[in-house]
Amino acid sequence: MPKAYTKRKFRSEKKNLLNKLKYKDKYFNEDTIIYRKLERGSGYAKTEYIVGELPDNRIDAKAKNIPFYFHGKPCPEGHIAPYYVEANYCVSCTKIRTARSDRKNKKIYLRIKHFSLEGKILELMKMARNRARQYEGSTYEYNLTLDYMKKLWMSQNGYCFYTKEKLRFNDYSSEKYNHKNNLHKIKNFEFLETENEIKAYDSLMASIDKVVPAKGYTKGNVIFCTRSANYMKHDLDPKRFTEYAKTISSLNIISGIKKIINKAERIEVDNSIFVEQTRKEAKNQKKAEILFKYLLPFSKIKKTNRFFQYEFSKFVADNFIKKKDIIEEFEIDEKSKIYLSQNSKATVYFNSIIGRIFKKPKIIDTYKIEIVKSDTKQIRGLQVGLKKNNLLITKINNG
Repeated sequence: MPKAYTKRKFRSEKKNLLNKLKYKDKYFNEDTIIYRKLERGSGYAKTEYIVGELPDNRIDAKAKNIPFYFHGKPCPEGHIAPYYVEANYCVSCTKIRTARSDRKNKKIYLRIKHFSLEGKILELMKMARNRARQYEGSTYEYNLTLDYMKKLWMSQNGYCFYTKEKLRFNDYSSEKYNHKNNLHKIKNFEFLETENEIKAYDSLMASIDKVVPAKGYTKGNVIFCTRSANYMKHDLDPKRFTEYAKTISSLNIISGIKKIINKAERIEVDNSIFVEQTRKEAKNQKKAEILFKYLLPFSKIKKTNRFFQYEFSKFVADNFIKKKDIIEEFEIDEKSKIYLSQNSKATVYFNSIIGRIFKKPKIIDTYKIEIVKSDTKQIRGLQVGLKKNNLLITKINNG
């Protein structure tokens, strides 16, 4: 074959590749070029430069911390394009070299990816390293080595740490992908036809999991497990994950689903559950739940489920400084503590709050709490006005 023909063919091949990559042979001063840099915690940061405003030599570009320079002269391959400061190649040549290298090694990479255990481990390590870079701080460190991961695989004998299932590392193929890449000609390739086969195979694929999620991908904190087990564990610690697994295993899920569905068909809709609470109502509900903790013991002391609101207010006011949940929820600051240090003032203060909170009946833990009016004619004493309201606690029967 003539030398000139091969040269022409090679050049036309490069030109086609360049067009496919959307890179130009020639850049003008008004053109823009984008530089992508990986930053920890935020992914790739993009910076845009105008070609005409770039320095015309490498030294000035380094001094100004600009990744490109542009002198307007053609490179050895004939491209009039900006040069990378670090590599000292023009952007078009760099892109062609990278694409050619990827294309050359594609078949080797596919074979390693699909059939080599070492290749699979390297792929998992690369994915783990990329995930670790996405987060800031030393909590997501990465110090795994191929030698360590091989030893870890051998110590687990190729079985999942959580489920003790045999891990798979060979990827599978659909019929379309199989014939498109001629993978059906390679021996020992897993060719799956139905969707259920693909899902079952995919769930047993090997993956790397952090035992304690906060520590990152470090030696002593990673194990091999199936992809499905990794999805289930997510970011739980081992103790919490074990508790969940025990809870799920103790349930008869299939019969339980049938019962729930049958019950759903017969039940009547209670629209009050689905009405959204206002912010004020939500705060009052939370305060009511805190007061409820003191309401039940007080009713046991009184041996009745109906008593004066004022008496319960006095019970809450006694040593309220020691009741941290009340101080925090009712936002009682130091100045208010001094004012309420006198028991009578504190009683009146809590009486007004309890009256406001239980103005509408509240339901807490199968109990209904409401304010009912008492017969003021039967009450004697100076505090008739304060003692006119009663608190009534009623047990709700769910059956």
